Amino acid sequence: MIKKKQKEKIMISDFKNFIETYTANEPLFKNKKLLYTYRSSWLKLFDKVISEPLEEELIFRFNQCFVIPVRVTESCQIDIQFDINLLLTKLETLNLPIVKILTNQFILNTPDNFETLFRYNKLFGFMVDYSFDSVSTEPIIVFYSDFTRNFVLDGNHRVDYAIRNQQDFIYAYVLSIKLLATSPHLFGDRISYLLFCFLEDVAHLRKVLYDKQQKGLFGKIKTESSLLKQYSILPVVQAYISDTYHQN
Repeated sequence: MIKKKQKEKIMISDFKNFIETYTANEPLFKNKKLLYTYRSSWLKLFDKVISEPLEEELIFRFNQCFVIPVRVTESCQIDIQFDINLLLTKLETLNLPIVKILTNQFILNTPDNFETLFRYNKLFGFMVDYSFDSVSTEPIIVFYSDFTRNFVLDGNHRVDYAIRNQQDFIYAYVLSIKLLATSPHLFGDRISYLLFCFLEDVAHLRKVLYDKQQKGLFGKIKTESSLLKQYSILPVVQAYISDTYHQN
């Protein structure tokens, strides 16, 4: 969860500049009106969350979290936080697919490996500070990401154990952005939820638009609008932020 001290530093202008800069880098849409509407829609959501915090968001909770730091401004870093404890308790109801992942698809999530992780989308980054001689046999939890590197949400020590013991594969639950977009309660707070969904949405739309251009299926500006309607998670996020956000 974002600390209250950090929240006090967050201004809507910070997000306005961040959204404009992030979508201007390799312009997301050629249609300026569409780009303006897209930016404004996300900004309205951030404005609502910042100006109308929920009571539970003002209380610091000591939960086990997975953190993705994001630099919004030079002086403001926001930690996107996933509530691992809650995620583990909800596994049975989420109906997540379980897959086999080869252990050679995991590499340490270190600065030296960032470029490799970005370049090869079948790889997963994991992190460990120390190793265990015995670990749980439960499947790990991984996430396929468009904006950041694929990563292990839960089970980093199990991955380390499997690699050290020369196991060929490991079982994993797979989280998707579509599931996380409909599960804001799995995040530390709504800022984490919004920022994560925004970054994933922009990255996915860029990927879709690029693929269409490469295949010669793109060229008319109106295509951008149709692709936005087909692939963006923005309407889903709008619905959840407009709701009470209390989803148990």
